[in-house]
Amino acid sequence: MTYHLGCDFIGSFTLSQYNAHKKRYLYPNLDGCDENWGGMLDGNPTSDHYTCINEDRNTVDTDSYIYFTVDLSNNFTYEILQLQNTPSTATINYISINCYARKENATGGNPATSIDKSLVVSLTTDACSSQYDSTKEWNLTNHWQWYSWSWKLNPSTSTVWTDTNINSLQIGVGTKVPDVNWIQQKLKPTSDQVHNLCSTKANHWEAVDAYDSDHVLVDAGYPCASSATDIYGMSNPTSNAGYPIYVRWAAYLNYSYQGYYNAGFKINGTEYWNTPTMTAFNDHKYYYGDWLLQNPDSGDAWLWSDLDSIQSMLWLKYVCPNCDSRCYHFYTEVWSSNKPDLSTTQVASVYLTMDYDEISTCTLTKPELVSSNHTRNIKMLNFWNGSREVYDFNRSGKSLVLKGKEYENSGCTRIECIKSMAGNGTKITLSNLSFEPWNRDYKIRSFGWKRISKKPDTWEWILELEEENIEEEC
Repeated sequence: MTYHLGCDFIGSFTLSQYNAHKKRYLYPNLDGCDENWGGMLDGNPTSDHYTCINEDRNTVDTDSYIYFTVDLSNNFTYEILQLQNTPSTATINYISINCYARKENATGGNPATSIDKSLVVSLTTDACSSQYDSTKEWNLTNHWQWYSWSWKLNPSTSTVWTDTNINSLQIGVGTKVPDVNWIQQKLKPTSDQVHNLCSTKANHWEAVDAYDSDHVLVDAGYPCASSATDIYGMSNPTSNAGYPIYVRWAAYLNYSYQGYYNAGFKINGTEYWNTPTMTAFNDHKYYYGDWLLQNPDSGDAWLWSDLDSIQSMLWLKYVCPNCDSRCYHFYTEVWSSNKPDLSTTQVASVYLTMDYDEISTCTLTKPELVSSNHTRNIKMLNFWNGSREVYDFNRSGKSLVLKGKEYENSGCTRIECIKSMAGNGTKITLSNLSFEPWNRDYKIRSFGWKRISKKPDTWEWILELEEENIEEEC
């Protein structure tokens, strides 16, 4: 049956569609509230860590990643990042944090004996005041692999997620070394190799081999040289248990105003310094060098024999007349473990998945023509005497065809909206049509359109619908 609506096609009607379990992906757009890892972007170090892991999930580049080697405390060490905001969403079913990660062995390391690395994904809704990890810890392999964990409820409130929650969310990863045994040793000065600093002791090493409350020290200050260096022979390790992993220097310094300091190691006659650094005003505390994971002289992992012959260097400089740059304690710190090869956690992608339900709406100008077709399941029996019986079992189909036009600039937008609904494939609900029985649930069987004029901009469309729920009849 076909209806020509005449003046009834003035105005518009609405198509609504409920879309369940849609997915939205949010990527890091800024570094967040906890930054402890390193960043490598296309093989080059960078301080903008989010740029290393914010590529589309389908095109992850493993030449860019964030990384962390180990934390001596055996606790998780985190890298947390800020996220893009999400548009308004009807209902959020759950969120998941996904990351693409592996562990990389030290150069020349043995995968069978390398230090294991654990990984968790983590989130915070209050800028790291509270933090929630996945309850699962993954043991990383040497191969890139996806890891994911979901939260149905906001863990900080135990309620369903909201857009506001998501827009305050920061996400990230944490890593640690499980079940590793660490031993710390402090190698102290035992001899003077070079002594150009001033000292309260004839043997300078005796002034700094242990912290002394009587202020035994070496210093650079008036009337000594404005800057000078001492080099000390160090004690051998007292234990060769396990494998030496980390080496660094430590110095307790005091400056009456401000000054510069530097330190390093002399190995096989070659000096390896840190960068000279200025202290704060009237500062009294320990300063530390960078952890060295490899012997800088050989480029290989540390050996106990390397530490038997190592020398430590200390340089001090004062910056004003009658000022002092003082050191009260100086030593070399060594950490060894029961695992020989150090591995590094690498993460090449971190992103958030939102699973949500949404009601989308489209608007069309009321149709100029409506055609309905109600087909039925009918069976007919023919008898030998020439009579017949016809049985009407039920309705087999109920379709509705709408034809109309869209005008001016909104036409293309409205056409695209209906195309998207048709692509989703779920039911739609019509409302505000002139004849109330047409306002019900349907599936889109087909949708066609064409542009019939550019000036004025005019589109012609035809929408074929099949009723969603056909009631069974006796």
